[in-house]
Amino acid sequence: MIRVGIIGCGWAGKRHYQALVNCAQAEVLAVADKDRELLRKREKEWRVEYGFDDYEKMLELEDLDAVVIALPHDLHREASVRSAQKSKHILCEKPIAITLDDADAMIDAAQENHILLMVAESNRYSSLTMKIEELLEAGSVGTAVFAEQNWLHKFERYEYKDRAWLNDAARAGGGQWIVNGVHQVSALRAWFKAAGAGEVEKVFAKEYRSPSFQTPKGIEATVNASLTFEGGQTATIIMAVEVEHHNRFNGVRIYGTEGTLVATGKRPYIELYTDKTAEPKIIHLEEGRPSFDVQMEHFIDCIQNSKKPITSGIQERNTLAVIEAGYQSMSTGQAIDVDIRQ
Repeated sequence: MIRVGIIGCGWAGKRHYQALVNCAQAEVLAVADKDRELLRKREKEWRVEYGFDDYEKMLELEDLDAVVIALPHDLHREASVRSAQKSKHILCEKPIAITLDDADAMIDAAQENHILLMVAESNRYSSLTMKIEELLEAGSVGTAVFAEQNWLHKFERYEYKDRAWLNDAARAGGGQWIVNGVHQVSALRAWFKAAGAGEVEKVFAKEYRSPSFQTPKGIEATVNASLTFEGGQTATIIMAVEVEHHNRFNGVRIYGTEGTLVATGKRPYIELYTDKTAEPKIIHLEEGRPSFDVQMEHFIDCIQNSKKPITSGIQERNTLAVIEAGYQSMSTGQAIDVDIRQ
């Protein structure tokens, strides 16, 4: 049984708590949050043995095996390094950090202390993302040539209610390009690797803002990014929080030499087009468990069996490298090389 502590009792901490409850090989031993009112509420609701208003005290527990870090993005580095120094395995919320220097410090601390560092990039554990990766690896579209991916979500006001810190670009690392763009980039990296395209080499990104749309300073409204892979393939990502749409839209099209794959997050199936005159082949998705549950079971399995996580620290550090290159491109107007760590 792996005994886990949750650092941060807000929205993400609550999701990870439920995933731990659903995991037969883990138990929640302790929680920590500097908001004492929220801490007492969670202690009562979750019936945990220990509660701390300072996570450093929680890390002193000898029978604590691992921690989930569910803090604002700018606090990931410090909490991860301290946890690694106390020999606690780490599941850190996405993005891994807000700078590559922070991410590298986290990875180095984990390696030096021989503990596991995994990033909670939940989109990678969804049934849709994993099925697309499986299909591409099996050659369902032949050689991948290019892809289009969209994330469109109209914000009447740029608010997160109980996650108000996401309105602060210094704390979040930026706006939608980092907050939700990491989901899109992480998935595309996995899919194009499965299709033999290799890593992302360059990013060219542009930001647009309609005159009527307002967001807090430093938070982008619409981003259009073009990713170029080692094999020469390209992918376009469009992130927008200012467009009118009947619902949140998250869709992907992957075009290959032998077919085209089409999917959206709102449909329980994938369309596979392999002939210009035929109807698409419909690939129904099995009703999967919540991605947070799948992710948590993978984390616990990696600890127990010394496995390398799908979303390891290095993998998601490289996702952040694409995001960082995108921000540099937006500010310079140039295509930027991606700093990939092997």
